[in-house]
Amino acid sequence: MFIADKILAVKGDTGSPTRRFLISWHGYGPEHNSWQPRKNLQPEMVNEFLNANDMYDHNWPGVRCPHCDQPCKSDHGLNLHLRKCLLKPEDEQKFKGTCAEAKVKENKLKESQKKEENAKH
Repeated sequence: MFIADKILAVKGDTGSPTRRFLISWHGYGPEHNSWQPRKNLQPEMVNEFLNANDMYDHNWPGVRCPHCDQPCKSDHGLNLHLRKCLLKPEDEQKFKGTCAEAKVKENKLKESQKKEENAKH
């Protein structure tokens, strides 16, 4: 298993799908350094490297992923990225059409019936 130790360099334009980062791997020598796409790296590591080297584009004219901060050139590019963003939170559980939903409805009905009976007395 390879663990990224440090980003050494970057090539390619901001927001470009061909942008790559030169990675030094923990426990391996310089002969094992390799160019990796942003999606293979922790966003904090990338942003830390870009900020430390004054390469972070704070005035990026496009949009950024709200989860991993990856720059995208357009809303369409962002939508494509969001489909496979590894940091996107999972959707909330959906109970529609399940036994759990039926049980919740049944319990609410019972509670409202009890309230009506108590109001009559």
